[in-house]
Amino acid sequence: MTQAQGAQGRLVFDYESSFGQNPTNKAGKILPFNTLDVKSKQNLKDLATITGTRNPVAPAPGNISIDGNIVVPMDEAGIGYWLTGLFGTPVTTGSDDPYQHVFKIGATQPSMVLEKGFTDIGQYVLLNSCKISSFKVGFGGEDELTASMTIMGAKEVLTSTPYMANPSNMVLSRFTNLQASIEEGGAAIATITKGDFTIDAGLDGTQYTIGNGGLRSDIPAGIFKISGSITALFDGTALLEKAISGTKSSLKVKFSDESHSLEFLFPETTYERSTPGITGPAGVLIILPFHAFYESNADNSAVKVTLVNGVASYL
Repeated sequence: MTQAQGAQGRLVFDYESSFGQNPTNKAGKILPFNTLDVKSKQNLKDLATITGTRNPVAPAPGNISIDGNIVVPMDEAGIGYWLTGLFGTPVTTGSDDPYQHVFKIGATQPSMVLEKGFTDIGQYVLLNSCKISSFKVGFGGEDELTASMTIMGAKEVLTSTPYMANPSNMVLSRFTNLQASIEEGGAAIATITKGDFTIDAGLDGTQYTIGNGGLRSDIPAGIFKISGSITALFDGTALLEKAISGTKSSLKVKFSDESHSLEFLFPETTYERSTPGITGPAGVLIILPFHAFYESNADNSAVKVTLVNGVASYL
């Protein structure tokens, strides 16, 4: 019997027509990924029934959860599908390459179909009603630039029939850390060594209803929470003074590859107060956690993502 190999694994992505339903017109795309660890889990619940001996009785099955993590490369085309899964359909402009796609926080969040394909042994795991719970990016340095996502879903089916016979394959073209630039408070800054941010969609995964076989009946969206941190050379007190005084600022992280780019703008941010320590003889760094929010910015969103690439539409 052949053992499945991760190197021959496949991830197919599609949008659901409604929660828990495969679309009538399937438009699956094979997307690149680094790790795919979204799976079902069903606990066995110990029971307290007494039967006249000290032997335990058979356990009962609990609710079924579909949860896990996906790590994907920050590529020019495929990342737009994940951003659509997080924010909803973007506003797209342009009649030819390059197209501009703008993502903001909206009122709803789409659900997705994800298929784990073990193609070398002809087995597939179809995951329905998947939503992106959180989206995390670390930037700076020379490591591979990736996005890490946590996923919630509602249904899993093991099958020997693939979701689509011939899904389209996205061509991988990466953004890298060496293509990054950053603005703080609306001005370019060259003293930040690294940073990270997490966009949490505030999903509620507790919606289990009677008669649904222990599956989630819905995964409603809540209020976004956006946080992160930056690490900078401690060559002055400008950033620290903003943290101490609670001064509102902004952050913009952009990755540019000729005419294509990916930009994350947090128009309104505040830093947590965190003075640097002296931990050795080398250069001193300051680490400042931050929170992004919406109060009065012109974009009406705590985060605005602008993707410029050769994809005409993410509908």
